[in-house]
Amino acid sequence: MLEDVLSIMVKIDFFKKIILATNCPHAISIAGRHGITHFETGPDDGLSQAAGETVNHLLENGIRDMFLIPADIPLITEEEINSILKAHPSAPSLTIIPSRDKFGSNCILLSPPSRMTLKFGPNSYFRHLEIAQTNGLKVNPMEFPGFGLDIDEPKDLFELLKAEGNTRSQKYIRHLNLVKNQLINFYCELLANLVHLYLLPSSF
Repeated sequence: MLEDVLSIMVKIDFFKKIILATNCPHAISIAGRHGITHFETGPDDGLSQAAGETVNHLLENGIRDMFLIPADIPLITEEEINSILKAHPSAPSLTIIPSRDKFGSNCILLSPPSRMTLKFGPNSYFRHLEIAQTNGLKVNPMEFPGFGLDIDEPKDLFELLKAEGNTRSQKYIRHLNLVKNQLINFYCELLANLVHLYLLPSSF
């Protein structure tokens, strides 16, 4: 799935730089194959902690805007990303894309990155909306099907299989030709490999 996300991100000319924030050696190797630099996060203390470390890293390097996405959304498209970039209000502002169930935050475009604290976890979408409004940001919620499907549970793999498209993730799962119980076991193995992948912050 990381391959799918990175292969789309590198096609967006608007980004000056793409940074993979992770402490996973395999993910760092994948990023290198795409010509993407990485920022190594600390011990696994949760997504919010990793996001905070990443924001500090961006600020130290003079980056004023952050486009942040997870690595488990293999159906995102160039068209969706360009639509988000075009619709983003002037700073201070937050553009946010939820997961399909509205519990997760699958894309955060924040200007400037330090204007609000990011709090991931259950119901993070509405929590981020509330934090942004409390901090006086212009808030721009949007929804897109590609960003909506994140692979959090075994049932999400079934949705990925049924979805239109021919991403690396879809081709791999179709090639395995797994039945329901096998898909659940495959998901557990996949989760173990993804747990160290955090965010893709980019400046623009």
